[in-house]
Amino acid sequence: LLFTLPQYLQAVRGYDALCTGVQLIPMMAGVVVAAGASKHLLEHIGASRGTVIGSLVMAASLFALARLTVDTDMELIGIGLTVFGLGAGVAMTSSMDAVLSSLPSEESGAGSSVMNTVRQLSGALGVAILGSILFTTYRNGLSEMVLSQLPDPARHAARESVMGAAQVAAEAGPAGAAIGAMANTSYTHAMAILLVLSGLSGIAAAIAGWLMIPQRDASAEPTPAEGGAASEPA
Repeated sequence: LLFTLPQYLQAVRGYDALCTGVQLIPMMAGVVVAAGASKHLLEHIGASRGTVIGSLVMAASLFALARLTVDTDMELIGIGLTVFGLGAGVAMTSSMDAVLSSLPSEESGAGSSVMNTVRQLSGALGVAILGSILFTTYRNGLSEMVLSQLPDPARHAARESVMGAAQVAAEAGPAGAAIGAMANTSYTHAMAILLVLSGLSGIAAAIAGWLMIPQRDASAEPTPAEGGAASEPA
């Protein structure tokens, strides 16, 4: 989402960098609020259910955001981002709790480091894979008839990214409107496909959390500091 949406906001909707950052505040606020409330939530539902619920909320919001168009009301996008942030805050806190509660207190630092490393690596891998899909889908949606009217440097820039296409459209004079509309439609379609794929990965994460994280009674489970290693699942 953070890989595709800023380009949508700047190239398709025409926001500058500052306004783009402002539009993403609802998502960050949702993460902060959910992460702060998760401590009390997890005491009642446990890490497994928290991971499942958070992942499903994220998936639902991604499926909803995948329906956006080049002129979707920004308030609706803000609601979708807020819901995504709430789900992300619960899922991340729950998964971290599941890791740390399974370790003795003296190994909690190592467990946290390993989890953060895995998260960074998987995030980079995900961006690489989804970025390739985005680039291919975007290029396939461009009209060669329209691009053929451009000089080679401009045609190459429009094919490379929607940001490049926006710059070409701004400098193309009367033909710029058709170029911009074509690029915006193609990018929005490509972004929708990526958000659907990301939503499916959220469902997969929910299934994995349900099957792989032990179902424990959160209210009765000792913390690592109190009871060493976490007790076996009931």
